[in-house]
Amino acid sequence: MGNWAELYRGICLIISHSVSLYLMSQPRPEIKHPLRQWVFSYLLMGIVVCPLLFFVGFTLFSGIVAYLLLFIGLFLTFLWLNAGSRYRSVFLFFIYVTFFMLSAAVANFLGGIFFDGSTVAIASIRTLFTITVIVVYPLKLEKPFLRATDNIDKGWGVLIAFELVSSIAISVFAFTGAFFIGNNSIYLILLMIFTIIFIASFFVVIKMVSMLNNRMSMRLIMAQQVLLENELEAEKEFVSSARRFRHDMRKHNEVVLSYLEEGKTEEAMSYLREYDGMIKSSFASGFCANSILNAILKMTERRCLVVGGRLTARVAVPEVLTISRTDMVVIFGNLLENAYEACAKTDDPWIEVNAAVKNDSLQFEIRNSMEGCLSWRDDLPLSTKNNGGTGLRNVEAVIRRCNGMMSLNQDGQVFVSRVIIPLDQKQDMP
Repeated sequence: MGNWAELYRGICLIISHSVSLYLMSQPRPEIKHPLRQWVFSYLLMGIVVCPLLFFVGFTLFSGIVAYLLLFIGLFLTFLWLNAGSRYRSVFLFFIYVTFFMLSAAVANFLGGIFFDGSTVAIASIRTLFTITVIVVYPLKLEKPFLRATDNIDKGWGVLIAFELVSSIAISVFAFTGAFFIGNNSIYLILLMIFTIIFIASFFVVIKMVSMLNNRMSMRLIMAQQVLLENELEAEKEFVSSARRFRHDMRKHNEVVLSYLEEGKTEEAMSYLREYDGMIKSSFASGFCANSILNAILKMTERRCLVVGGRLTARVAVPEVLTISRTDMVVIFGNLLENAYEACAKTDDPWIEVNAAVKNDSLQFEIRNSMEGCLSWRDDLPLSTKNNGGTGLRNVEAVIRRCNGMMSLNQDGQVFVSRVIIPLDQKQDMP
């Protein structure tokens, strides 16, 4: 009976983990038939783990080996399947493991009290706990978790290490407590202590997540402030130039008049063309009614002029959008920053921007000249800068939160960025 009971335990582990972790994952779009790949991976793990428990017989050694193999297989498969940041995948996996091992400790305690330590009963109770993850996470926890960890990148190693330590501590307790602690009162006290630690760890993690997100928001607000300050400075320069032109207008009129009095019509026309071009180059052009996008485009235009490039923009975007201003800065600021940096390295730097509101969505395309051939990972181009790539990951996270779509591709020596964001979704306006 013992071997069959351990086999039942292994089957429960395989099935409960396979369903719960698959529902917690977001399969990468390039993986064809992710459910089929997931089931196949679990069958391989089951072929190894279940016979180990059945034929060897459950001992502490064989049990630890079986669970370590299952843990490694789960971790690698989940990491390979899951889309998005690897930091977030690791963090989510260890949160799941911590919850599962705590539920295992509770199942061991209840099974020892009410079912005389029956392996079948303990496995069944533990599986019932896992079913709560299957039901609760997709309905209540998934969206808040993904929203809280949208910008997960640097600084999350501490959180992952903290969750790993909690997971190991509770795992050791769940494995050894039922076998070496004969006093149910002591076991219950220790179980309550670990439960408090587990709950406290989540409060700490949530607080740290909130602090990291607040810090990211402050950075975005500061970036927006710097953007608007630069634009204000440019407007001041324009007003100053206009005053200088008005002051010098009489002198320019005298020059033109002297050309005409002397019959030098061509010289007068040439002078007027040159003067008109100088005025146009100094004029603060307006690209669209949206102040944030307009400011970003103006800054990009000035940067292009510095390197002898050009910005062509056909933009029809209103001032009021359901997309927050900080999100606009993240999306357009990063994409146009990357476009400028890429085209500035070419002999013919240029950027083309087309943006408009169509069919209740903001649709835009950015094309820019570039050199070389890009390498890609997870549908994003690999950055050649040290610690680069954060900007695009932030853009991807914001667009995902807005239920939008982004497409990046290289067409010869032209890089193309396309984004569609629905505007019928309510966004938090700062």
